[in-house]
Amino acid sequence: MTARRVWLSIKTPLTMLLLLGLVLFAAAWGYRNATAPIPPRPPEPCVDQAVGPKYLPSHAVLRLYNGTETNGFAKRAATILRADGFRVIRIANAPQPINGVTVVGVNDKSPEVVLVRSYLPNATFIADPNKLDHVVDITVGKGFTGFAKNPLDSVPLPNGHACIPRIQAGAEADS
Repeated sequence: MTARRVWLSIKTPLTMLLLLGLVLFAAAWGYRNATAPIPPRPPEPCVDQAVGPKYLPSHAVLRLYNGTETNGFAKRAATILRADGFRVIRIANAPQPINGVTVVGVNDKSPEVVLVRSYLPNATFIADPNKLDHVVDITVGKGFTGFAKNPLDSVPLPNGHACIPRIQAGAEADS
């Protein structure tokens, strides 16, 4: 048998195997992507607004998480924060119990973080530069004893502008 005859006899089966491999690869890729979870929606960036010379609790938006095994722990904390003027948009359980209190915000100089940390002086702070929405996440865990006796009632703003979460900015966010 010559090389030409060998090539002609294996060319078709070899082509069919390569095509079968391509179809199997495409099917596996399609199945993996069709069954993959939908990624979470990224947070909407905040809106830079003139809020006056001071950043007030009414400008801040919070999410509270219960990091204990006691029911209603975060809800009671949210009641106190709402009474002081904060807007609490979510109360839920933390993925796992924690000790103490954790505050997550965009950075430690942001006015909403400074204001919240004045209420929780012993809280562990975690900076998350990806929190473009400027919503502060608070996880209250085992060992949380309460809020500070004399927290700040406002934070001075040098230029009178602050980044307000869209949910708080309302209709003015569209302009």
